[in-house]
Amino acid sequence: MVTEPALAIKVGLTIEDLTATFHPYLTLSEGIKLAAQTFNKDVAKLSCCAA
Repeated sequence: MVTEPALAIKVGLTIEDLTATFHPYLTLSEGIKLAAQTFNKDVAKLSCCAA
């Protein structure tokens, strides 16, 4: 979870730079949870964006 902030510090990004970058939906934590849930559920019923 600290990868993005650590990289921002390393390369000297400002807050404005960081807020202007693309942050895709489905975070790592959400992805792991969704993957785990798909073992016994229909993935189309788990999320509005998973279908």
